[in-house]
Amino acid sequence: MVIIIGLMSSTGIGSIGQNARVVVMGSQLDRLLAQKEIDLLNWRSRLEGLLHGSGTLTPEEVNSHHECSFGKWYDSPEGQTLKQSPAFSAAGHHHEKVHTYARQVVDLFHKGEMEKAAELMKTFEKEREMLFATLDELYLA
Repeated sequence: MVIIIGLMSSTGIGSIGQNARVVVMGSQLDRLLAQKEIDLLNWRSRLEGLLHGSGTLTPEEVNSHHECSFGKWYDSPEGQTLKQSPAFSAAGHHHEKVHTYARQVVDLFHKGEMEKAAELMKTFEKEREMLFATLDELYLA
C-alpha cells in the first residue's frame, strides 16, 4: 500500500511540474506577443505623427518584416515552434502587409501625396487590426 501511494505521489508531482512548465511557457508567450503589439502600436504612432506633421520618418527607417522585433521573433526557432498554428501563418501574412503599407505611406508622404498617404493609412490600420486578431488567436491557442 505504501508503495502504491508513493508511486501515485511521484506521478502526481511530475504531472504538476509539467503543468507548471506549460503555464510558464504560455505566460512567457503572452508577454512576448503583448510586447510585439506594443512595438507595432509605437510604429503606428510614428506613422500618424508623420502624417500630422509632428514627427519624421524616412522610407529607410521602415525596415522589412524580417528585420523588426516581431519579424526576428517570428523567424527565430522560438517563434517557429508555433508554425503548426494557422493563426501563426496568418499573423506572418498580415505582418508582412503591415510593413508594405507602412513603407508605402511613408513613400507617398515624401512624394507630397498627403491624401493618398492618409487613405493608405486606413488600409494599414485595418491590416494591423487583422494582425492583432491573429495574435489574439495565438494567445488563446
